[in-house]
Amino acid sequence: MKHNTTGFTFVEILVTAGIIALMSGIAAQIFISSSRNGAKSDLIRNIKQNGEFSLEVITRMIQSAKRITACSGVSAPTLTIENRDGGSTTFECSFDGTVTRIASRSGSLTEYLTTGGLSLGGSACDASTLAFVCTARSGLPSSVQINFTLSQIGESTKAYEEANIPFQTTVTTRSNEEL
Repeated sequence: MKHNTTGFTFVEILVTAGIIALMSGIAAQIFISSSRNGAKSDLIRNIKQNGEFSLEVITRMIQSAKRITACSGVSAPTLTIENRDGGSTTFECSFDGTVTRIASRSGSLTEYLTTGGLSLGGSACDASTLAFVCTARSGLPSSVQINFTLSQIGESTKAYEEANIPFQTTVTTRSNEEL
């Protein structure tokens, strides 16, 4: 009696198919996970860039300001400085009809320092969304502490789609004119 051994048994085919299915499932999970992480990384990078840009603009303007003209000494959502050219600039939380954003207002010109895809949170501007705390010391330059948190707009139930980053710095004016 002669046996033909050139084919595969049914058990060998099932084992091979099972291994391929398992490996495909693992590969799909890795792909999905990496694409989620990539999206979150892009979101975090965008938030950091916007927050750092806003802080940089505000910091430079405060440092070169002639004096701080309107800041109450307690946490406030606006800060007004007098520029060296005699004009004034107000930094504030501004609701643009969609989201709350950081805005710089000089005369009739309003410039948003954050993009429309990010928000300071909610639709109301108060000292919890953007806070300026001024400190005046006799004979010394004034300092301003700036606090805000940026987050992406929209409500997400997925943790990998959520990101918010707090920003904080303290800036001292180069001039020692009092408030």
